[in-house]
Amino acid sequence: MNDSSRNPRERSGATVGGNVASTDLGTATAGVRVSGARKAFDRHVGICRDCRDYVDSYVRTIALEESAFADPDGPLPEDVPEELVHGILAARRAAG
Repeated sequence: MNDSSRNPRERSGATVGGNVASTDLGTATAGVRVSGARKAFDRHVGICRDCRDYVDSYVRTIALEESAFADPDGPLPEDVPEELVHGILAARRAAG
């Protein structure tokens, strides 16, 4: 087994540097179309299962975060542990 077979970026023939991923992840999840770098990003995510899974997880995380704060004065879900609530409230009091 050569080194390139262990590196999914090399194996797929597509390379997406960290700058492209960090720059375009937000626009990718917002549905914004931009430069050729964005096209390379989309192409890579289309063929790389690991990156596609990561982007899908990122999108789900953003949606969950948005729904968690949709009604800040609403009731807590019943399955939130009481210890967690007390810990958060104590940390807020300690922070001033």
